[in-house]
Amino acid sequence: MRSLRKWRGLATTAAPLVLGIALAAAPARADIIVQHSGNTNPSTEGFTNNVGGLPVYGSPSGSAWNISGPWCCEYDLYSLTSNNLSTLNAAATWTFTATFRNLSSDTGPSGYGPDAAGSYAVVGVNDIRFDLGIHSDGLGDQILSLDPFSGAPDYTITGLGTNPVTLSLIYNNTTHTGDAYVNGIEVISNYAGNTSSYIGDFVFFGGENGNFTNVELLTPTSSQPTPEPASIALLGVGLLSLCLMRRRRS
Repeated sequence: MRSLRKWRGLATTAAPLVLGIALAAAPARADIIVQHSGNTNPSTEGFTNNVGGLPVYGSPSGSAWNISGPWCCEYDLYSLTSNNLSTLNAAATWTFTATFRNLSSDTGPSGYGPDAAGSYAVVGVNDIRFDLGIHSDGLGDQILSLDPFSGAPDYTITGLGTNPVTLSLIYNNTTHTGDAYVNGIEVISNYAGNTSSYIGDFVFFGGENGNFTNVELLTPTSSQPTPEPASIALLGVGLLSLCLMRRRRS
């Protein structure tokens, strides 16, 4: 009976540790608002094109969707709904990400702005616009621009050439600013967005010649971080040590 009471005590003491491990192992989830994936025709993903009623541009290109033509006018567009906007506004943050290759050799500038060249993925929420646009500098680098019309802020992606790159913008609904990332590394901070040129509520991607593997707008639905393996291992060692200590005492 005494031994049974000790094992019950062990279970009571260990329960928080087990619960901690279970909670720590719960991965962060995301709610996808808009997504283009691979070489899927964007017209089947909710995208259209709004230039004079012309059809959706582009065609499959390997594992990506290729769009080419004039910088201004060749793109696939998704108009955000009121429900989409409600979800985005209710989240602490939202993330816009695009993985693509800029195959255009145009270095700009154009009549639209100093960085209006190359390929791009664009998001507009509450009439605040963020561009993830890149264009060649003619020397093997690509220039990331968050506002092609003003030419700033921008960042040089050294040696990228025409290789694929993942660009992300994480917007904070408290600070009302966004941080830009190149392949997961933050390169531009606290950008408030463009509120003067071609604004609206949308996601669109295209340009002079771009291969788009992925374009997505999402919000987190769980703030629980994914654990580091070392953290889980530490909890496991602690639980094992507790079990052995209790067993020796009994």
